[in-house]
Amino acid sequence: MKKILKLSSLVIIFMLSIISLSFSSQTYAADACAQYTDVAESDWYCEKLEFLLEHGILDARRDKFHPNTQLNRAEALKILYEAAGERTKSYPLRIFDIPNAWFLKYFYTAYGEKYIVPEKEKFKPAESITKAEFLLLFMKIFEIDKGGSTGCGLDVIVLNTWVKGLSLESKQYLCEAKRLNFALSFTGSFISRADAMTVLSNALQSD
Repeated sequence: MKKILKLSSLVIIFMLSIISLSFSSQTYAADACAQYTDVAESDWYCEKLEFLLEHGILDARRDKFHPNTQLNRAEALKILYEAAGERTKSYPLRIFDIPNAWFLKYFYTAYGEKYIVPEKEKFKPAESITKAEFLLLFMKIFEIDKGGSTGCGLDVIVLNTWVKGLSLESKQYLCEAKRLNFALSFTGSFISRADAMTVLSNALQSD
């Protein structure tokens, strides 16, 4: 009888823990946008951020997101590789004169895969990335095949020389991104953090 009571108590405790975990998970999902003091539930990208927070792609320890801030080169490579499963590689030999920094593994992985070419042996990590550059890197890092079309309304494209592929191949990748509804626009403007996270969220939820 005592064994039965003891077992019943353990079952009850176990069930309560499951209920508690379930409730905590739902609360976290509902309050995901409240994580950032500069993001409101009414913001159009709030739902996208919730998805990325819940899947550990965004850092839940930060209290601000800075949605309108332009994404820079280092941030772009980090978020793309981590969202794709962080297929980064270790490069023991430093080829370029770039100081030790948190973005080195992402830089050398992208360089090793021939996605980027440093400008005069400089990465310029703090420089903003354009929408076209982000989409091109996104398509390559996520290993999405380029399509055959180049005539999809690519009126204004800004691709600086640090992103490899400034030709027909680039337009094929960008047209395929547009066909898959990953592209927000192809204007020459730099991409904001909110826009970049929207591209990632849409892509990951489309699988």
